[in-house]
Amino acid sequence: MSPDNSNVTIRYAAESDIPRLVDIAAAAFNDHPFYVYIYPGRKEHPTAWRDYWHREIVTQYFSATAIMVVAEEKATGTVLSFAIWLVFIEGYTNPGLLTFGNPELLKGYPGLPNENEKDDPAQDLAAIAELEEAVGCNRREQWNEGNGPGSSPIPHWWLRVLATDPQHQGRGMGTRLMDWGCDKANSDGVVTGLYCSSEGLPYYLKSKFVKTGELRFGPLVAPVCVRTAVS
Repeated sequence: MSPDNSNVTIRYAAESDIPRLVDIAAAAFNDHPFYVYIYPGRKEHPTAWRDYWHREIVTQYFSATAIMVVAEEKATGTVLSFAIWLVFIEGYTNPGLLTFGNPELLKGYPGLPNENEKDDPAQDLAAIAELEEAVGCNRREQWNEGNGPGSSPIPHWWLRVLATDPQHQGRGMGTRLMDWGCDKANSDGVVTGLYCSSEGLPYYLKSKFVKTGELRFGPLVAPVCVRTAVS
C-alpha cells in the first residue's frame, strides 16, 4: 500500500527555508556511509557538520544551474524533505532566477559559516580528495564533463541531494521530489543521473533507474544510476 502524501505540497525552496534544510540534511546524512568516511568527526564537531551543510545549501541555492524543491506539510507548513537538482543543459536558465539561483547574491552572503573548508575539523581531507578524484573521473568518462575546450557535458538532470527528516521517512515525500525532477528531465528529453550508496541502490532500481557504473573511493562503492527519458 502506497503512503498517503496528499497532505504534502511540492514547491520551490525559499531563502527562508535554508535553516530548516540544514537541520534536515545534518540529521538525514549523519550515519550515511559516504559521510561516515569523509566526515568522521561530524558527531564530535556538530557545529562544523552543520556549517558544512549550510555552505552546501546556500551555494546551491544561489547557483544558476541548480533547482531546489521542498516537500511541505500542508497542515503545519513544515518542510519535511528537500531535493537539490543540477541541470546540465547548454544554455539552460533557471526558471526561478528572480527568486533564487542568482550567483551574484552569494557574494557577501551574511552568516555563511566557516568559508575556508580546509579549517573544518570534522572532515578527512584525504578521503574527500579520493572522492573528488573518483567523481571527476566518472564525470569525464560517463558525462563528457571537463574534457577540454569546446566539450560540453552530455545533457542531463542530476540529483545532487535528496534528504528527508528522519522522523518523517517512509511517507513517500522523497519519491515525489525525485519524480518531480525526473519528469522535468523527461520534458527536456534528457536522462536523469545520480550517485547512491550500495544500501540505497534497490530503492532507485525500483524507481526505474539502471545502474551504469560505480564510484570507488576508500572502502566504499557508490553505484552510478541513470533513468532514461521516455519519449
